Order: sequence, then structure tokens, then C-alpha cells
Amino acid sequence: MHSTKILTEIIDKEVCVDTLKQYLENTEIVNVLNFSAHNMICDTQSNVSIIEFYIGCFSIIFSF
Repeated sequence: MHSTKILTEIIDKEVCVDTLKQYLENTEIVNVLNFSAHNMICDTQSNVSIIEFYIGCFSIIFSF
């Protein structure tokens, strides 16, 4: 799945932001070759995470 599709699924409420980490752990993510995507996502408890997707994995690089 392309990383931008995840954002679309969040906006369309197909993915719940409160369970996003579990969703990402079970989903292979791809990006355009030689690029990385960073997404800042806020859950319903106002927790904010900056997520970097790379080669089928993800890393939460900052969370507050």
C-alpha cells in the first residue's frame, strides 16, 4: 500500500487513528523510489505522532 493511501483511509474513517500503530504493523507500506514520506497524525486523545515510512516499514520518529 502506498503511504498516501493510509491518509485517505484515515480521512474516510476506514482506519481508526487510535489503532493506527497496530494497523501499520500489519500493513506493508511503499513509497516512490528514493523518497520518504513523513506524516503528522493526531489521535482522538490529542497525541501527535510524526511517522516516516520506508521500504515496507515505518518508524514513529517523534510523538508528543
